[in-house]
Amino acid sequence: MSFLPQDEITRGFIAALPGIVYQFVDRPGSRGELAFLSEGVEDLLGIKPGRPDQNLKIISSIIHPGDLKQYREALIFAADGHGPLNAQFRIATPQGGYKWIQSNAKAQIQADGSIFWTGILLETSLPESQQATPYLVTHDQLTGLYNRSFFEMEISRREKESLGTVAIIVCDIDGLKLINDSFGHVEGDKLLRAAATIVKKSLRDGDIVARIGGDEIAAILPGAGESEAEEICHTIRENFIYQGFNSFQLSFSVSVGFAVTGLKKASLTDAFRAAEDSMGREKLHHTGSMRNKIIQALGTALEARDYITDGHATRLQGMALMLASVAGLPENKYGDLRLLARFHDIGKVAIPDEILFKPGPLTADEMDIMRKHSEIGHRLAMALPDLVPVADWILKHHEWWNGGGYPLKISGEDIPLECRIIGIVDAYDSMINDRPYRPAMSHREATGELKRNSGSQFDAVLVEQFIGLLEGQHFSEEVYLENIG
Repeated sequence: MSFLPQDEITRGFIAALPGIVYQFVDRPGSRGELAFLSEGVEDLLGIKPGRPDQNLKIISSIIHPGDLKQYREALIFAADGHGPLNAQFRIATPQGGYKWIQSNAKAQIQADGSIFWTGILLETSLPESQQATPYLVTHDQLTGLYNRSFFEMEISRREKESLGTVAIIVCDIDGLKLINDSFGHVEGDKLLRAAATIVKKSLRDGDIVARIGGDEIAAILPGAGESEAEEICHTIRENFIYQGFNSFQLSFSVSVGFAVTGLKKASLTDAFRAAEDSMGREKLHHTGSMRNKIIQALGTALEARDYITDGHATRLQGMALMLASVAGLPENKYGDLRLLARFHDIGKVAIPDEILFKPGPLTADEMDIMRKHSEIGHRLAMALPDLVPVADWILKHHEWWNGGGYPLKISGEDIPLECRIIGIVDAYDSMINDRPYRPAMSHREATGELKRNSGSQFDAVLVEQFIGLLEGQHFSEEVYLENIG
């Protein structure tokens, strides 16, 4: 087998070709030899010509990780004599992006096992659909991080190559399930994208970060030791605290665990499991306090978005308990009734401000959105153990006695007594306070509205009892003040 002749005609022909022409000899047991390489290699690949270790295999080190597996498979296919090499891959550019390279080559297998490669490399512009394919295979579409499949492939590759000390970090975003369950996956996705950005910015250049589960992000830190990994974990926690990103002003944190391999000859797979275990232990410590923080934050957020005057929830608790006392509600239910009075409208934290604070009547579409707060509040309460006892009442507190309410259209005594009580006292307190689209009513006007809607929107018996309380027939100011204290 002879190499390409180096006469003037051949050199002129090769110079006229786009891209790079090469001839490479891969001999058994050796690193191989680059026999010929045309000009332009530095412009195309960023490889400086004339380096002693320059050979075709260096391409593997500059190929985008998402394309490497496909390129290697194409090489093996051609080297086994199944056909020519035909592959596309990306390489990084000095500007921080990447460009696509088309590789075409023919492999000729010799009697001694050597393989003579003759080929050409070209910069190419693939159709957008083809360009996206390798990226989508290796990346999570939501966050732009690598996906679990690529993460596991990278762990496997690094284990085989024995690349020394490597740290694994695993993060679990506290509260993501709560956002998904309560406010929907659109808001949960916003939180996840922001969290992915925070984790990525907390790492070093060259670290590999992937979304490995619904609320889990993991990273591979080549060459990192225990102290460096621990410091990076601390940075991640701090950045979650100080970089606010939640639409509802809720306090979120992250549980982080890490493990290091290399020094003790533990495998990367073992280190990954150890990091997950470490993260899980931290999450156990966070769960209780996180739940309390969320409940407190939700209460604060609701108060901040309450269009009625300060103290609405407190007044509701007092009036609801007074009405409950004459309506026959057992005293062991009073604690849950107070909880309902405070959190019955918790779903409003997810209603857009332009609807919640609109200085005028709502359109039909806006009213549909507003009415979703009962269902949102129910999902939210079900996600928080402390609010589970009142979750069903939160769902039903806008049902009407005649079945004209929402969202279930139930009627009469199918509506829990607690909901019927809250419906009346909430309506009264709302009417006697200013709202975005009308000034406050007088006591006489408000009670007149309750009477007009008695038997349709409201339980008639409860309305009569409530007005009797307000007008002093059974009202005890001392008991009222005790109940709201």
